[in-house]
Amino acid sequence: PQREEIRKVIEQDFEWEDKPEAALQCTIDVVQAVAYLGQGVAFFYKALEFCPDPEEQTACGVAVSIVLTSFAWIASYLSLAAESCKEAAQLDFISTGAICTADITGLIANMLEII
Repeated sequence: PQREEIRKVIEQDFEWEDKPEAALQCTIDVVQAVAYLGQGVAFFYKALEFCPDPEEQTACGVAVSIVLTSFAWIASYLSLAAESCKEAAQLDFISTGAICTADITGLIANMLEII
């Protein structure tokens, strides 16, 4: 039964004009997730550069911390995107726990930024 609903959703044309604020929020959430993905990958490579050197342990720790924080933000923004894109597309069966997940991963990301 759920496959049929998904098939109907894929085949229909969405009327984004009905919920422009939700469509904008959907776009922003996806862009934010992609931006944090770029940041996470960049600092992952920095961690690979700094961590083998015993004299660069502080830089290693900072790079690893930023990688972890970035991936927490990615999880948060993708959860928010699931909710806002669902609303923009007027879907009722997707992302039942997306807001809760976004809250928890956002809290984790904020705590990681303090470290």
